[in-house]
Amino acid sequence: MGSIGETLRQARIDKGVSLLDAERSTHIRRRYLEALESDDFGALPALVYTRGFIRTYAEYLGLSPQGMVDQFQPARSREPVPRLRATMPGAPRQRQMPVRWIAVVGGAVLLLALLLYLRAQYNGFQDSLVHAHVTQLPSRVNQPTAAATGAFVTPSISTAPSPTTAEPSPSPTAIAGVLVEVKITGDTWTEVWVDDQPQLAESLSAGDSKTFHGDRSVRLRVADAGAVTVTVNGEPQSLGSSGQAVDATWSL
Repeated sequence: MGSIGETLRQARIDKGVSLLDAERSTHIRRRYLEALESDDFGALPALVYTRGFIRTYAEYLGLSPQGMVDQFQPARSREPVPRLRATMPGAPRQRQMPVRWIAVVGGAVLLLALLLYLRAQYNGFQDSLVHAHVTQLPSRVNQPTAAATGAFVTPSISTAPSPTTAEPSPSPTAIAGVLVEVKITGDTWTEVWVDDQPQLAESLSAGDSKTFHGDRSVRLRVADAGAVTVTVNGEPQSLGSSGQAVDATWSL
């Protein structure tokens, strides 16, 4: 019996096929088929692949696959198991992982930005409701009553005296300008202007007290008149009933 190469080559010739036909049918490269038929095992890959080639080629040529494999005796030592290269399968995963992480981080940043935006919008909406409640007052509130304006016009000044009238003695309780003392008995939004200059704009709580002194005028705006007690130049004044929004001005 000849060598493995001679046996394979003779079987191919007997079958009447070319190396090109054998390559197409077995999917084994032509150079490996030529190396098998010429017993050039040095040109073949690792033993595990070479045995596979012999088995496939022998089966294609009608020979005993196992018999040909058993007959195979490599003339040189070969590496027992080839080292598999994992770079190609792993490359797509390495390209995909950064994209996934970027998507996750980007989504988290967008979500955080959306939450911050919604919170800012909510706070702005709350503030607009408070200011709208204060500014949208009935038209009659913008016109102070006589009790709110006239009663505090220089209480220490009397009617114009005649030339022969003796100069009146000064009142011990006279107050220069306009002095407004505010005491809060319930929570309410409060705004104050002194001599047309804004002094206060915040929500006051029960127990708070404020004093404002103007040379010409003091303006007070509250969301709940029943929650505020006012004393102007020493005279207690009633702003209105509970739940009533009031805008009052005292001026000289």
